[in-house]
Amino acid sequence: MLISSKIILLDGMNGQIKVITIMVIFILCLLIKKPFAPPKNKSFSPVEFSISESLSLNNDRFVENRKIHHHKSINKSKTISLPPLHHEPLIKKAVALEESGVYRFATSRNVSVQPVSHGTWSSKDNISTWKFNLKSSGARSINLTFSEFNLPEGAALSIANDEDNSRPIIFTARDNDAHGQLWTPLFKTDRLKLKLTVPTHLIAKTVLHLTKINHGFRDAGSGFKISSNTSGSCQIDVICSAKDNSDYGPIIDIYRDQIKSVGAFTLNGIDTCSGA
Repeated sequence: MLISSKIILLDGMNGQIKVITIMVIFILCLLIKKPFAPPKNKSFSPVEFSISESLSLNNDRFVENRKIHHHKSINKSKTISLPPLHHEPLIKKAVALEESGVYRFATSRNVSVQPVSHGTWSSKDNISTWKFNLKSSGARSINLTFSEFNLPEGAALSIANDEDNSRPIIFTARDNDAHGQLWTPLFKTDRLKLKLTVPTHLIAKTVLHLTKINHGFRDAGSGFKISSNTSGSCQIDVICSAKDNSDYGPIIDIYRDQIKSVGAFTLNGIDTCSGA
């Protein structure tokens, strides 16, 4: 009887301990605070400006699906410098092409340069300026291919020889075309400096993507040989006139002034031809 009573008493005490334990755990759970978590969709912008991410000039912001960084003027210029090429094998291949009427003077070097990823930006009086230098070592000439080109009104892209004080060639919104590309003339140098000026509030509307630096490995001036064929079957001899009873004579006489001129063209930045 005595043993039975002790067992009952112990069972009751175990039950009380279990209840107390559960209550303590419950109270502790209520006292534990939820750890701090920063709100989503917010970022903390560092003070230092980074062109490789994105840029904000003055109080305006240029967003390229990247983080927005506060603007800070940068004077240090960034440059792409491509190593020299062996011209002799390129010239040998180009000479072989002349038999088919192709005069090749350059080879394309693929790049991918955009104001959001290269160069330096600065801003003054609501005008933002982007600068970038490039070099294709040893080139006899350079011309550039912008596969994407569209400037807003008030913007200007200047390209100049980086070795002298020659006047730059300037492109504006007037040079925008339906195909959205820009192919520059030849520059007799192996290095160029690019400068883009644009109203700060129109930066987001500026499209500029340099994708090819065309490296000239032989001359392509006014005195060069166009190809081995100086005449084609589709050409008209402009010496003829209506007096010669030529079928094309009356048409040719209308353009007698224009006939005195001659034009040279580049094709894809690497080939050239001329016409009169």
